[in-house]
Formats: sequence, structure tokens, C-alpha cells
Amino acid sequence: MKYETLMSVEVMLHHPSMSVQETEELTKLKANHSHNVGAKSPHGSHKTYYETYCNFVISDKGQYDPEVLLNKCSIVLKPFHKEFTESGGSIWIRMRLYDSDFIQLNFEASSMRDLYELNVGLAIENHS
Repeated sequence: MKYETLMSVEVMLHHPSMSVQETEELTKLKANHSHNVGAKSPHGSHKTYYETYCNFVISDKGQYDPEVLLNKCSIVLKPFHKEFTESGGSIWIRMRLYDSDFIQLNFEASSMRDLYELNVGLAIENHS
């Protein structure tokens, strides 16, 4: 069953040693938010980041079938996931949901299998 909902989707990459520049070169994507391991937190504390973080917007806020976006993420991740995760990185897909009405997310088993095979986590946030 297909149910479109108001949502956005991002891919989040975390790595203990790879730089933002190296991550962008590997993924061939431009991060919309990032920081390097060892960089100082800009929030007034003296803490440093313990890992590199890159956030890539796959789809801006709009009406989508969640499974279509999940499959789009899998296609984006396939070329580099193995090298990234085998070198210590982790990959997450973040779905942000904005509908204030009933939301139903249906994912085919094949889509969930793809995430498992890509070693990708899924985070779903309710922003309604």
C-alpha cells in the first residue's frame, strides 16, 4: 500500500577518522551540515567532536511515498557504503515526518533487506 506523507529525508554519516572533505569525495555529495573529528564545538563549550559528521539532504520537505524515498537513499548509498562502513563509519537514514494527521509508513521486505545489506540504520522523527 502506498501512503504519501509530508516529510523530508536525509542521510547522516559518522566516521571516527575520515574528514568531511574525504567523505564528500567518497560520496560525491555536498554536505549541508558537517564537522570534522577533533574540531571544537561552536556552542560555547570547550568540547571537541569525537567523530566526523556529514548530513546530506536527499529530499526537502514535501509530499512523498516513504518507501520511494527509502529506495532512493539505497541507490545513493550503494556505491560507497562498503568502503565507508568497513573503515569504521556508520550510516543512518533520517525521515522527518511533518503531517499532523494520521501517518502510516509501509515498507516492503525488500526495502528493509536493502538497508540491512547496506548496514544502514533508520531513524524516524515526528515533527508534527
